[in-house]
Amino acid sequence: MRPGGSESQLSQAQATVRELQEELAATNHGLVALTIALEQNLDARTAELSAAHEELNRTNSELMQLTLDMEDRVARRTAELEAANAALRGEITERTRAEEALCESEARYRNLFEQSPLGIYRTTPEGKILAANAALLRALGYASLDELAARDLDVDGCEGRYPRQEFKRRIERDGQVIGFESAWLKKDGQVLAVRESARAVSGQDGRTLYYEGTIEDVTAQRRGEEERRRLVAAVEQASETIVITDTEGRIEYVNPAFERTCGYTPEEATGQKLSMLDDGEHDDAYYAMLWQTITQSETWQGHFVNRRKNGSFYEEDATISPIRDGSGTIVNFIALKRDVTQEVALQTQLRQAQKMEAIGMLAGGVAHDFNNLLQAMLNHVELVRDRHADAAQMAVTMAELEAEIRRGSSLTRQL
Repeated sequence: MRPGGSESQLSQAQATVRELQEELAATNHGLVALTIALEQNLDARTAELSAAHEELNRTNSELMQLTLDMEDRVARRTAELEAANAALRGEITERTRAEEALCESEARYRNLFEQSPLGIYRTTPEGKILAANAALLRALGYASLDELAARDLDVDGCEGRYPRQEFKRRIERDGQVIGFESAWLKKDGQVLAVRESARAVSGQDGRTLYYEGTIEDVTAQRRGEEERRRLVAAVEQASETIVITDTEGRIEYVNPAFERTCGYTPEEATGQKLSMLDDGEHDDAYYAMLWQTITQSETWQGHFVNRRKNGSFYEEDATISPIRDGSGTIVNFIALKRDVTQEVALQTQLRQAQKMEAIGMLAGGVAHDFNNLLQAMLNHVELVRDRHADAAQMAVTMAELEAEIRRGSSLTRQL
């Protein structure tokens, strides 16, 4: 190798080394700058990562809290849902039971509606019949609801003395009627006396939708009440005394004729015994026979002489009978007594008059026969006087005899 060439190469090599060194220095500088930049970026990134980590931790903490809250809410909601489900199941069960009870109630109602001895109905306020059970159809004499529904209660449903308008006025005013006395007309026109109870059913707007109620046939009861009223009127207005006592003879009822007859008011007589009127005319045996008769369920008839409140006497004929209950037990006695004081006085007068008439008839008969006898004697006296020889003496004798006979005739006429 040539020395000059070696130096050149060395210079080139050195130049190359310097270039490399410069490049290396530049690279180192760049690396340092890059390293610094990287360190800065790393620090920033580290800070960001640290912040992100903290944020992540906070987020994780919040997420965990949210998870716990969510789990708690889920647990509470689950419990609520389970409780709701249990309640729903209970409600469903209850509703099922209610529906079953409703069905059973409807069946009972339907059975009651059909089998009730009372007439049950539903009508519009205008009088159109919407429903009626079998008892009502029978009571009114109809074979079917359709036949009955053709009637208008407002027009021809009730008897004239019991207008339907009075029923409607009361039920619209009070919302119901209880024990309303009325009279419906049957299919054949006869009157059915009823006791009616009903209520008005209204809609949400307050207007009456229909009436529903029951009727009870009280025709026989009302007839019985009328008979009892007539009986009471007859007893109260009777001229005969009517007394009702208990089984011991204590007075429980007297009619007005009692006070008119003896002077004692009902208040004074009630609780007393009929012996309060006794004047001692009858002995104990008389009353013992009376009690023996009536306590053996027989009727006693007899005569009393009693004393009024003012002390005067009066006479009465009496009939006393036992009153029995449904089992046949004697529960009361009833006495029907008639004041016969005037009749007894008239009968006494009549008997006296009849006695005097009999005496008069007897005296008349005797007088008639005596007159006939005297007349025959007079005829014979006259005959003897006409035929006797000593007419003067005979005339005197006959005159005396005639005078005696005529005196006897005068006495007979007086008799």
